[in-house]
Order: sequence, then C-alpha cells, then structure tokens
Amino acid sequence: MKPHQTSPYLAVGVDKRFSRQIYVIPVCLLAAVLLYTSFLPESPHTDAADRSVAQCASIAAPAGPGLGYNPAARVFTGSDRHVVGTPPTLIRNAKIWTGLKNGIEVIYGDVLLDKGVVVSLGSVPGDTLTRVKAASIAKTVDVFDAEGRWVTPGIVDLHSHIAVSSAPYLQGSADNNSKKGPILPWLRSIDALNTHDKSYALAIAGGVTTAQVLPGSANNIGGQSFLIKLRSTKERSAISKVLEPPQSLIANQTSDYLHWRHMK
Repeated sequence: MKPHQTSPYLAVGVDKRFSRQIYVIPVCLLAAVLLYTSFLPESPHTDAADRSVAQCASIAAPAGPGLGYNPAARVFTGSDRHVVGTPPTLIRNAKIWTGLKNGIEVIYGDVLLDKGVVVSLGSVPGDTLTRVKAASIAKTVDVFDAEGRWVTPGIVDLHSHIAVSSAPYLQGSADNNSKKGPILPWLRSIDALNTHDKSYALAIAGGVTTAQVLPGSANNIGGQSFLIKLRSTKERSAISKVLEPPQSLIANQTSDYLHWRHMK
C-alpha cells in the first residue's frame, strides 16, 4: 500500500444530507422531552422535601407570635373568637385593676368592650361610644353599673385539670391520668376534655378565663396539654375551646402564631 493511501476496507462514504439528519433528530427529541415535562405536575417528592425544610425552620424558630402579630389591630377587627351579633358592653363606675405599672395601677371609671376586645377604659370618649354603637348589628350597647366593684384582667390558670377531672367527679369521667405506661408523650388532654363540666362556671365566677389543661402526674411524661377558654361556645366542642390551636390539631389552619406544643 502506498503512503497516504486509504484502505478500501476503511473507506466509508458519508452523505452530507444524512450527516445533517444525525444532528437534527437528537435535538428534536430533546425539545419534545422538555415540552412534555413542562406540563407534568410537580413531583410529590419535591412537595414533601419542601414541607420537611419548612418544618425544620419552624422548629428552630423562637417561641412567640409571628412578625405580623399586632394586638392593636384587634380593636378594629375584633377577636377571632367573637360571636357575631353580640352587642357591645359598657361597664360603668368600676374600680379597674389594669395590670400596668408592674401591676399596681388602679383607676376608677368605665370599660367599653366590643367584638371580644377592650376598646377603651377609664374615661370612655363619647365619639368612641357612638361609633361602636352605630357599627353594632343591634345598634345598641348593653350597660352594666358596677357600683364600685372590681374589674380585673382575666386570670390564666397555667396548671389545671379542669374538664378532665370534671365535676361532678365520677369514676367513668375521671380522665386525669392514664396508667398504661410511664412515658406517654402522645397522650392529649383535649381528647378527654368534657365540654359539659360543671366546674367551668365555678372557675369563671372566680375570675379565671383561660386554663392550661394538663394530663395528670402519674407518669414521668404525662402527655400534651392545651390552652382553652372556659366560656361556652356555640359548637360546644372541645376544639372550639382551644386557644390558638397548633397546626398538628387542625388541618389547613392558617395562623400567624408559631406552632406550639405543651408537654408535661
């Protein structure tokens, strides 16, 4: 074989048109795949990963209300527990323990409540009373003369067994303790909450408005406790009494508060 001569066995004739087709076909396939995948729903694995990352961030966040929490805004929007149709209430001539100045401030005057929040206290401006009355559904204000009696902030009982050791106390309704094991972190007081407990009225008469209901002390870890409002609700359900329910209790709940869980 002469130098620079190509072997007939290695010589291959390639048509230029065929060569262009070789490049065009993969490009078309790639475009078709990208177009197809763009219409596919998002992978459930991606959703699960995003939820896991968000949960880790929530656990690491400090306890407390969210950044958008503004108690002053409730004067206009009302409490989320307000029962629509409840008229405003004006308490006159009261001795008011405000809780301010390290708990030593006491003033004499009136208290105006509307939509479940305190709108004004002390000397209630006349235009405020007129505005509240005009905005109410009943166009009226319930007036109560305290005749010098005490009006104080509601008492919060941070260690209570109300509604799980309910009154009247009967063996069949005694759900304060579970003696099935020493470590019961999954036990929840709300699952045994008796919404017909007669002791609600007794506690409210003593000034208690909120209570943290805990499981008993028969275990090293007794379970999860829940903060409740003692007043009766229209639903008469246990969940409707829970204050700022955690996400683990109610599905699809939207709340500006960080997710909380109290353990005993």
